[in-house]
Order: sequence, then C-alpha cells, then structure tokens
Amino acid sequence: MGSRPAKVGTRLGRWSNPPRAWTLYPKENMLTLAAALVMIQPADPNGTMHRSVFAAKSDLPDTQAAGGFCISENASWGMKEVAVNANKLTLLVKKNDCCGPAGGDCERLVALANGTKETLWFSAEDSVIGVVRQAQDVTGQWKPVEYWGGSDCGNSFHHVALLSGRCWVWNVPQAKAGVTTKNRYAFFGQKEPLYSNEFDAKVEATDFLLGPTLTADYSLQPTGRLAPKPR
Repeated sequence: MGSRPAKVGTRLGRWSNPPRAWTLYPKENMLTLAAALVMIQPADPNGTMHRSVFAAKSDLPDTQAAGGFCISENASWGMKEVAVNANKLTLLVKKNDCCGPAGGDCERLVALANGTKETLWFSAEDSVIGVVRQAQDVTGQWKPVEYWGGSDCGNSFHHVALLSGRCWVWNVPQAKAGVTTKNRYAFFGQKEPLYSNEFDAKVEATDFLLGPTLTADYSLQPTGRLAPKPR
C-alpha cells in the first residue's frame, strides 16, 4: 500500500488468458451484485488446502507495471451500494441476503472497503490480492486454510488501486463437511495484516495442509502465499 502516481482502470468475473492453475467463473445473477462466485478449487488431486482467488479490478491503471498480467473484471462498488460502512481500510464478512433463508453456496460476502479519504494501492499477482481464509486448528492457533500466489513470472506482478469510498466484494462458497471452528479472512496487502470479523464455518483437517504436488515445488508462507522453491 502507498502513494503512486495519479493513475483509472478492472466487475468480479472472466479473465483474459487465465493462469493454468485456476479460473474465476462468472455468476450471471444481478441479485448477487453481479459479482462472480469465487470458486475454490482443490489444491491437489487428493483434496487438501484450496486456492484462494480474490481478484480485483484496479480503479486506476498501474502505469508502472511491466504489463502482461491477467486482468480481473471484478470492479469496485460504492460502499453504499453494498451496505458497507467503514471509516478506514476494512475487511469484513457479512451475510449475503440474496441467497435467501437457506443460505446456499454463496451465503457470505467478503468486502475490502476503503473508508479513508485517499486512494489506496496494493500489490497484486495477476490481479489477485492477498486475501486468505484462516481457521483455528485444534490448538486454537490461526492457520491459513487457503493459499494464493506462486507465480514465477515477473509480468504477473503489479498494483491495483481502490478509490476512497469504494470496496471490492466477493461471494464465497461455504464448506458442507468438516468440523465447525472459528474462521476469519486476513488481508496481507500492507505493513500489518488486516483481519475480518470472525465467523463459524466447517473446516476439514486436511484444509491446513498443501497437497504433495504443491509441496514439491513450493513452500507455504505464514501469510498463505506460495513461494517457489529454488530450482
């Protein structure tokens, strides 16, 4: 996060040239704020930790980026449009009333809101920012249950801007199996991590572990980010 030259530029949905490891699928339903459902894909054929894909279209173009990165269509919303109140940078989880009493797969919304009076810039990797879900393990420690990043291509890295009074919104599916424990979302896009409000959700024991096909090539940082191992 920080000030960058005045730069304007990408709603949640399709990507041009999506990375091989994941795809963000659009959800064609205006009742869900036209935001695409973040499809959490298995990290490994054996099914362990899942990839977190919180994509954000920049409100302003990054004129200093090398270019060639994937562009998200998940444009920001005005905070009033999605009933979000914030007077600082805020990460929050709220019920998605559009899903009805039964909840459905997208029963929660995650929002990153800029309640400051300034435009804020965040580092991104192919338009994905560092938001991951965390859960308390059996010892009560907060651990990531999603991973992100892992690109070894310099063109993947750039910055995205969030204007004052705007927020990015994501619909998130909910697990149907596992043990209920405390969960939260964490954003690693500034000097100190930003945490959401806590909520109860199901988590499998294997959600805390990367699959073997990933551990061969990557190490998992405490932030949930994949770091390519030296070759």
